[in-house]
Amino acid sequence: TDSASLAAFSIRVDTAVVVRGSIALSWLAPTTRTDGTALDLSEIGGYVVYLGTSSSNLQMVVDLNDSSTTSYTIDELELGTYYIAVTTYDQDGNASSYSNIVSKSVTN
Repeated sequence: TDSASLAAFSIRVDTAVVVRGSIALSWLAPTTRTDGTALDLSEIGGYVVYLGTSSSNLQMVVDLNDSSTTSYTIDELELGTYYIAVTTYDQDGNASSYSNIVSKSVTN
């Protein structure tokens, strides 16, 4: 084995700056149920927003239990591409299937 002696030195660790962004969403309230029957706006209980970094893994879930809400902003997202879908549920808790999945990039 070999060994070596070094002069004294110091190490400084700086906190990394993480850049974050947001995604603003808006949608139209549905007027029909998944089965095609009419859905009155007064029957809507709320919306659920699903978000993920792949279209097959929408792991972040936000329940918006306000039937008049048709927009939402997701803040503090790391830079990257996100996939988003929204569902509607009625006053009885019956949920629709996903809306079309859309993608949005958060950039600085």
